Amino acid sequence: MDAFNPIRNHGSVAHPNKDLLKKDEAMLVINVARTILHYLDAKVVE
Repeated sequence: MDAFNPIRNHGSVAHPNKDLLKKDEAMLVINVARTILHYLDAKVVE
């Protein structure tokens, strides 16, 4: 999940930035994070 920190820090409104992610790229990042979390949740439950 540390790999998402640059995206959160530089591509969102979490910190002041001039450039934000576009909607399509933001949805991609959100969906990738959700997919990874669902995968890890499934592996822990097994």
